[in-house]
Amino acid sequence: KTIIGQKLSKLIDYASAHNVKYFVFENIKNIEKNKRKSRTLNWKLHTFPYREILELAESMVKKRGGIFVKVNPAYTSLVGAVVGRFAGFDRHLGSAYVIALRGIDYVRKYRK
Repeated sequence: KTIIGQKLSKLIDYASAHNVKYFVFENIKNIEKNKRKSRTLNWKLHTFPYREILELAESMVKKRGGIFVKVNPAYTSLVGAVVGRFAGFDRHLGSAYVIALRGIDYVRKYRK
């Protein structure tokens, strides 16, 4: 957990130094756990500290004067694959763009 916290702090510091104001994260509390294929993977997902990481990120962002935004991650991989194919990069980067766009949409709607 401390390694994750250190890396998260470094990432948020880097973004803050480059005048990033909004930090968009997936709201990962509703991940389906009943569709897993192996006991090992199920155990890793069960013990991974999702909530703690999000709470830590939220407190770090607020301390640095940023705005923390959580978005629904549903279908970001599918949409990201299409976006990536169209723009010429892989599905993971496409998914990151989709999450960022959802964050921008959330900010425009609810942060006025």
